[in-house]
Amino acid sequence: MILNKYESNVKELLPFVTDGTDDEDEVLLAIANSLGKLIPLVGGGNHAQSLLPPLELLLTVEESSVRDAATASTLLVAAALPDETFHSKYVTMLARLAQKEWFTARISSSGLIADAYPRLGPMQQKEHLVLFSELCQDDTPMVRRVAAQSLGKMVGNVVRTAGRQSLEEGGVVTTILIPLYETLSSNEQPVSINLLFCSPIDKSMALRYLHGERI
Repeated sequence: MILNKYESNVKELLPFVTDGTDDEDEVLLAIANSLGKLIPLVGGGNHAQSLLPPLELLLTVEESSVRDAATASTLLVAAALPDETFHSKYVTMLARLAQKEWFTARISSSGLIADAYPRLGPMQQKEHLVLFSELCQDDTPMVRRVAAQSLGKMVGNVVRTAGRQSLEEGGVVTTILIPLYETLSSNEQPVSINLLFCSPIDKSMALRYLHGERI
């Protein structure tokens, strides 16, 4: 009987939510905020992947507040997913978002990829590091800006996952992430991106991970 209730929730509620992505921003914002709270109603973590399709749509909308709320709900769903589902359904969704033509999807993907990195399998880490690198060099300045905001988290997660070897010559941080940092902080970038590396917090993080730990 409990299983039937969960199946009914998924069957009736989620299509309604998915169809609602054409509504006004206020409605979309309410939906985005609510999806992360629906995990118990769809049967818990083992069934939480059913929430990914509407979240994927909301992560692509133009209104940034909706995308931000969808991102927060997506992180809740991701945390609840069992490893097998995370490595298949969720990671596949991240790759789709990172490669979508519409730039808002790519904006959403960078932070999610950085957050997911420690839980990815070895091959997935390599693949998604490439995707993240491409986002940091995206043709759209807004995508590069948001990817730059996630660069510190990505560096930290890589170091914590791969260890000090990632900071050595030939390591991931040295060969991929430091060049990204140097490119994004160069004068060739728009001011909005340069400023991300000028605040005390971001500069401290950059120095800690990208310079201090190389010694």
